[in-house]
Amino acid sequence: MPGWNSTLVSAGSDANWVGKLGQLLENKQWSSGLTEIVKKLSSGTRLSVEDGINLFNHPNLHEVGQLANFVKSA
Repeated sequence: MPGWNSTLVSAGSDANWVGKLGQLLENKQWSSGLTEIVKKLSSGTRLSVEDGINLFNHPNLHEVGQLANFVKSA
């Protein structure tokens, strides 16, 4: 959109969200199906379409919800 600008601050996000998220994520034992995705999120790497498919197909919806809540909280 022309003329539209967004920053972390204007979006209500902490500028140090990667560090904060890394701290939140390291304190929990994640299942093997989420380990690589958690590593990507902890380093600030964008998730791929394949990662999204893996999250969609993950058998433990509660764990995926916990991960989403941690990301939202950062």
